[in-house]
Amino acid sequence: MTTIRNPQYNKRMIQLVRPETSLFADEIEEIFRSWVLAYQSRVEPISPEDRAPLYIMDGREKIEGREAILSWLQVLERELSIQRSVSGDGCYLDPKTGETC
Repeated sequence: MTTIRNPQYNKRMIQLVRPETSLFADEIEEIFRSWVLAYQSRVEPISPEDRAPLYIMDGREKIEGREAILSWLQVLERELSIQRSVSGDGCYLDPKTGETC
């Protein structure tokens, strides 16, 4: 993965902080790749309390815990779907008439 050096850009980029081995973190990364989503992944060591870090930073918001992450992913998927449906140079079918733009 390429690291973007612009610090302002990196503050807005989604960051996945994860342990080296985690099936859930692997699933999250696969979802991001399938959505063709720009993100950064950072591996952090397990803490002295044997807690493996796994959270997402979205701007200043920290999302942690399986349920919170799954909920955040659902919201992000909806937002991406809406954004991608109204952007781009493509031509779409009008769902009411079947006509193209």
